[in-house]
Amino acid sequence: MSHNHEPIICPNCGYHATDNYCAQCGQETHLHNDTFWGLIMHFIGHYFHYDSKFWKTMKALWFSPGKLTIAYWEKKRMRYIAPVSLYIFISVTFFLVNTILPAHYFHHQSSGSAQTDSIVRSVRLKLDKLDDNTAGLSAEERIKVNAQDSLVKKKLAKISEHKSEINEQMKHMLPKVFFFMIPLMGFILLLLFARRKGTGYVNHIIFALHYHTFWFSLMLVYTLYRFDLGRTYLLLLTMLISVVYFIIALRNTYKVSWARSISYSVITAIVYALFLFIAILAASALIGMQYLF
Repeated sequence: MSHNHEPIICPNCGYHATDNYCAQCGQETHLHNDTFWGLIMHFIGHYFHYDSKFWKTMKALWFSPGKLTIAYWEKKRMRYIAPVSLYIFISVTFFLVNTILPAHYFHHQSSGSAQTDSIVRSVRLKLDKLDDNTAGLSAEERIKVNAQDSLVKKKLAKISEHKSEINEQMKHMLPKVFFFMIPLMGFILLLLFARRKGTGYVNHIIFALHYHTFWFSLMLVYTLYRFDLGRTYLLLLTMLISVVYFIIALRNTYKVSWARSISYSVITAIVYALFLFIAILAASALIGMQYLF
């Protein structure tokens, strides 16, 4: 007896499917018009599925350094949230919380504000010293120096006047700076593990993504602590945890000795800090240039 089965056509991509799910795009092939109750149940199912997956991912990220990276390398990618998606969610949450609840790291003054004030003060000190050394100049030269001083002081006053706007622009620039630092950390690891076979540049970037995600989640906890009592010690503890975490994650992921993991962590930290300083300085200069010209 022959059985004639109607061909199943995927409503999403038109592919000829053979089961309940399309092999081409993954969508269900037997879909019915949603009822109101069906829509609610569909939403609840997806929510709890994502919620369970999210907390499972965060548990692995926090308490098993390197586990997410190893799972991704081994192509076990359905049980955890994708590295890029997780990083974007955590980092956006961190910067959003910092916008809503500005952190008061330095006596209720933001680091961007302190940096701007420091630059303005240093330039003014140099101008004052320059004014003191104009005694031996001719009248014409003194007029030129005074004109230049006046122009610079006007520009400094303009920067001070727009300090809050500069700080806001700097806050919006920081996510881009840190996103740039991820491939840089990957490149540093690529150089350190150049002799390691089967580990390409992308693998190192995945490690960098997971570490940055952990760091942002850790700093998010610190930011949510809104009390002055013990805040300095909490910041020091946060920095210590981030360093220890990197060493353990490096050892677990790359299967190296403690000595090698620590030495590579120190090298990575030095190079990373140097380029981060340069990147922030460049970003500050680009923003400041808008108000100088």
